[in-house]
Amino acid sequence: MFIPTFTFYWIRFRKSLDVHLVILVALLVAPFFLATKVTAQTTEAYSCRIWFGKSENTAMPKPWIASLSDGYGTTSIGIEDDGYTIWFDTDERVILSELEDRASSAGYTVFGYACVNNEDDSSFQEGIPPMPVHVNTGDELGDHARYTAAKAQWVDAYPQAYAYVMDPELIGSPHVK
Repeated sequence: MFIPTFTFYWIRFRKSLDVHLVILVALLVAPFFLATKVTAQTTEAYSCRIWFGKSENTAMPKPWIASLSDGYGTTSIGIEDDGYTIWFDTDERVILSELEDRASSAGYTVFGYACVNNEDDSSFQEGIPPMPVHVNTGDELGDHARYTAAKAQWVDAYPQAYAYVMDPELIGSPHVK
């Protein structure tokens, strides 16, 4: 009597094909992955702080923040506790005239900004930068000393702006106070 063994060979061929097919697909796809530069997600190139004030506006700066977020492609943006400093991270170089245009369209004025290049720790600024902030690194005494020194340097450099900081409800510019 004849017993067909075809099924047995077909199953072995199929299993062999499954293994070889995976290897074949890997060999065909690998050059595409190797040709593209694979890097970890990096942070934005610049971390910036913008000091702003009221122009004629009584509304919240939410439309201006949305404009900054859209215009500079930020992934993180917010207002500091003082209510007059915006921080954000971006890949684009910030320009004071662009910030002033965006702010004035929302009823605000920009006094200045300061940015840090996250790749080489260099910094740049235009106008009157925001007042320094206390950075907590875990060294309480050192952090306080650095903040006190940075604040004293800022107050010495911008005494009229410091008066404005002390009374942020003023409308106008710290340049002429």
